[in-house]
Amino acid sequence: MADRILLWEYLSGGGMARDPLPASLLCEGIAMLRAIARDFVGAGFQLTIILDRRLLSLRYCLPPSTVIPITPDNDLRDVLVQQAIEVGAFLIIAPEFDNLLFSYTQMLEKAAKNWGCPSQFIKIFGNKWETWKFCKSKGIPTAQTRELSPDNAEREIFEMFQEQTDKVVIKPALGTGAEKTFTCSLADMQNSRYSSAVLNYVRCGGFIAQEFIPGIPCSANLIVAHGKSHPVCVNDQLVALSFSPNNTSQYIGGISPSQSLLKGHTPESIESSLRHLVASLPCSEPCIYGLDFICNGEGAFYFIEVNSRLTTSYVALAQILAQNPVSVLMRGNPPPLGDILRKSCQIHFYRKLTLISKNPAFLPDGNPPLLLKLKGMPQDHFACPPLQDSLGNVACIVSIAGSTCGIITREFKTVQQQFSEQFTKRPSP
Repeated sequence: MADRILLWEYLSGGGMARDPLPASLLCEGIAMLRAIARDFVGAGFQLTIILDRRLLSLRYCLPPSTVIPITPDNDLRDVLVQQAIEVGAFLIIAPEFDNLLFSYTQMLEKAAKNWGCPSQFIKIFGNKWETWKFCKSKGIPTAQTRELSPDNAEREIFEMFQEQTDKVVIKPALGTGAEKTFTCSLADMQNSRYSSAVLNYVRCGGFIAQEFIPGIPCSANLIVAHGKSHPVCVNDQLVALSFSPNNTSQYIGGISPSQSLLKGHTPESIESSLRHLVASLPCSEPCIYGLDFICNGEGAFYFIEVNSRLTTSYVALAQILAQNPVSVLMRGNPPPLGDILRKSCQIHFYRKLTLISKNPAFLPDGNPPLLLKLKGMPQDHFACPPLQDSLGNVACIVSIAGSTCGIITREFKTVQQQFSEQFTKRPSP
């Protein structure tokens, strides 16, 4: 009899069953859910997936599975526990804010086997302030960081500038991706209007200020086996930085494996540097997680934060590994990153495309998320097909693989153009 697993992604799985679902964030969650579902099926598992009732049309783009619909009338926690007990194993994809990832993981660990990060690991590394304290205690090279107190934030930020930091990054200690994150300089903060906006932004508490390290923003995918974290891919991160508290930075996508790092480093040196960063991380259970780091101008790696769950870059991992990541996780035998980077003949590009509606009045019935199709476009170009939210905004995750950047760029431009043309056309009122 096949092993069974419960897969639950927060946004698509009823975490916001009583609220409108934002297409831009939802498409990232669905992209990760589709990818991990595909790999668990490929490893011989039978799936149970919990879906918000508004998203049941997504079943066509998921592998064969038992789908449990969630409505606002359901008690989500009761449903999760009941299904975890019945199935016997689970994996959660959820944001770190409000301790969601930690609390749901801790709850389900009492009911079933966890194939995601352990709750005690999440307790440290789901919190960016706790992460920094851990890194400092272990001598891991990382960005200087301060916890901002609502009453003394201005003084604490200026003290960071006095420590020869040209710019700082303001972000929530419990946050996901680039949400509520922006960068500011000393000159910015000397402007009274700007500094007032910053202080008002962080007044609610829960923010940190982190040294801005110029360099290449990267991420790594890691598989934990036999109590050690093994890097299995390294990626370029595409992030649109905000320089104002009035706008948040945005994660756009990435390239796997990192073409920027491979220009200046050997595969073996990349592996060695990453192993040094993660050697002290206390994760004893098999799981897959992500690491964000910066490669500075001298080629040194600086630990920034851990994503103690799957990340969007997972959509490319099977192609880069040339084998099923879940099968690797089950066997506990990750190949050396140096070998993976040297042998991989694929470059994988993944990018979020979004269109903000200027006229949601033309949405049929004003419905919540609707699944859309790009006419004439191969569906395998999408880690998440286009979704439309209740405001009329449209978002998808494009996922294109190829042997050269030129091929990938041409394919992406075609998709981007068709996406824009098809979803900016509105019917006449």
